[in-house]
Amino acid sequence: MSLEWIRRMEERDLDEVLAIENDAFLTPWSRSSFLNEIHGSNAVPLVLIEPGSQRVAGYLCSWIVLDECHILNLAVRRDCRRRGYASRMIDHLIRFCREKDVERYYLEVRVSNVRAITLYEKFGFHVCGLRKAYYQDTGEDAFIMLRSAPCQ
Repeated sequence: MSLEWIRRMEERDLDEVLAIENDAFLTPWSRSSFLNEIHGSNAVPLVLIEPGSQRVAGYLCSWIVLDECHILNLAVRRDCRRRGYASRMIDHLIRFCREKDVERYYLEVRVSNVRAITLYEKFGFHVCGLRKAYYQDTGEDAFIMLRSAPCQ
C-alpha cells in the first residue's frame, strides 16, 4: 500500500467514518464533531481508502498547534483490522508533521487498550502521564503518551 490511498477527510466520507466510529467506540463522536475536524483550521483529519473497494477503511483525526500534534481519534473498520492500516495512517501523519516542524506528539489511550499502546510504542511514543477517570463511559483512566521528534 502506498501513501496515495491516504487523503484528507471530506464530508462525502462521513457516512462511512461514522459507521466505523459507532462500531469502534462506546461513546462515538457525532457527525458535527467530524465536521468540526474537516473544517477546523488546525485539524488534520485523514482517511485511508481500501485498495480495490475504494471504501474508507480507517481514519485518524489530529490537531497541529505550533510545534505540537495531538492525535485525537483513530479507528479502522473491523473487517480491515490487522492489515497495518493504523500504522500507515500514523506514519503518514508523522511525515506530514515533519514538514510542519512538529516536535512533539501527544495522545490519550485507555490503560486497558494494550493493542493500541503497543502500536504507539512502535512509533516511539511512551507513557508520560495518567488522566484519572478520563473516559466518561466507563470511568477508565487514560495514559498520556508522548513522542518527541528526533533531533535533525
